[in-house]
Amino acid sequence: MAYYWYLRQDNEIFLDIDGKSEAKAAAKLRMCRRRLVAAIEQGKLPVKDVWFYPSETKLHFHLILRLLSSVALPQTWALYLGSDVFRACNNMMREWLPPHLDSGNIRRAADLLIVPQPYHGFFRQPDHMCHCKHKHTPEIMVNCPVGILLRGRYAISDFFGKPNKNLEPWGHFGKVKP
Repeated sequence: MAYYWYLRQDNEIFLDIDGKSEAKAAAKLRMCRRRLVAAIEQGKLPVKDVWFYPSETKLHFHLILRLLSSVALPQTWALYLGSDVFRACNNMMREWLPPHLDSGNIRRAADLLIVPQPYHGFFRQPDHMCHCKHKHTPEIMVNCPVGILLRGRYAISDFFGKPNKNLEPWGHFGKVKP
């Protein structure tokens, strides 16, 4: 088995759009398309072409925008267009790491997509390839030679902590405990 790694280039925006159900995935994709078309038509985003692929996970999709020129804050555009919030925020943290914390290539590899086969018909080749046997969960990523090369000690960094979905809302106003 092989996995192919695409690192976002300066003239690209990567989107990871996930849905918990077919209806939610379809709604997110429609919203993305409406926002993208408006941004292009109004001259806000200089898009050359758009590439759309299913992810390895059901109801997850990758959208890659190739731009005519780079844009400021591509993660902001990814968020606006509906990419996974947690992913985009972690990418921003990697991009903005202070130099004394940077572990080699981490800024260059802040935003990437890992897929089990190269994107069919895509305009460029993958940047890296590994021979990991399974999807890159934290357990796989921590031992993946490409993950270690690109992100070093930050290979599996989660800068925020995944939220607990079972917490009840706060019960009163004023001072509350987290």
